[in-house]
Amino acid sequence: MLTAGEHHNSAQLRPILLHQLITQEHMRTPKLVTLFLLVLAVLSGVASAQTQLKSFTMNVTGTSTLHEWESGVNKIEWKGQIGLDANKNLSLQQVEVKIPVESIKSQHGKLMDGKTYEAFNNEKNPYIIFKPRKVVTKASGADVLLTIEGDLTMNGVTNVIMLSVTGKNLPGGDMRFSGSRSLKMTDYKMKPPTAMMGTVKVGDEVTVKFDLTLGKIISL
Repeated sequence: MLTAGEHHNSAQLRPILLHQLITQEHMRTPKLVTLFLLVLAVLSGVASAQTQLKSFTMNVTGTSTLHEWESGVNKIEWKGQIGLDANKNLSLQQVEVKIPVESIKSQHGKLMDGKTYEAFNNEKNPYIIFKPRKVVTKASGADVLLTIEGDLTMNGVTNVIMLSVTGKNLPGGDMRFSGSRSLKMTDYKMKPPTAMMGTVKVGDEVTVKFDLTLGKIISL
């Protein structure tokens, strides 16, 4: 039990302790704000450093027992960073290209689209994904010739493929990359589509052609 004197001393200490707590809190607040702003700056820098996909065209062509066919790709999801040095050596950092299977649209309408999605088993495997492993570059005049090794995943199956790509410098620091690659559906455990009770069969091999314009290429 406190005496009268102790009660008096305790009452005098309360304002002092309260002042100290407020002072400490004020000292911590600027540090927290500074830390928060620093984190925002770092995240903003990372986002701005990402190479951006500005435009693209991509199509898939093939054959069947009835006619040749072509499908276009309406959406590509891109992330990662590309750097280029003075000797035209190109680097790829955390690059990933994702294509929603349902963004593939045929000139022959929904029937062909449905057959395509079924071949991909798109409900289970909704994306085609390409992740580069390494790149070898070679200057060719104003162009850059690239040989890209990477993992291509379709229908849940991943294979290592090689891409031959031509890179062209554009005004404003952008670059255009174009190329083509033949693929066999059966290499990805896909069954080539059929129609009309199996009398029309799609060929196993298809050719993918692409043309991408990328911005915010980093100068190394």
